Amino acid sequence: MNYGKNMAVDGSINFGELVFSTGKRLVLSAEECAEVDARLLMAKAEGKLVQQNHQRQDQDYYLLVMENDISSDLQGPWNTMEDRDEAALKHRAEDPDKEDGLFMLNATKGAAVAIDKYCGGFFEQVESTQEQE
Repeated sequence: MNYGKNMAVDGSINFGELVFSTGKRLVLSAEECAEVDARLLMAKAEGKLVQQNHQRQDQDYYLLVMENDISSDLQGPWNTMEDRDEAALKHRAEDPDKEDGLFMLNATKGAAVAIDKYCGGFFEQVESTQEQE
């Protein structure tokens, strides 16, 4: 996709749909969503976006960082997508090898959000139980 000077993105890329100011909608796969996320951040950093996605007043905006695909770090909440995007850009600048995965997480304002990992023992226990059956 080419993000020219007059491009305006009005909708959300959540749920695999990109909505343009013209009303045109594109349905995207998960891989395409990740690519669009990265390109939107780049276009924003380069000053090529006329308008950022509309944000909802009933949302908190988080940044989920998957550090080396091993552990999660939930950052936020921020009141605006722009603040969250700035945090993502800052993190990416501090991670030039792109070892960390960065994900947007939107939640209902004030809702508790928890991210945790499974320990290896959990999967060993499940596998052991399945072998016994």
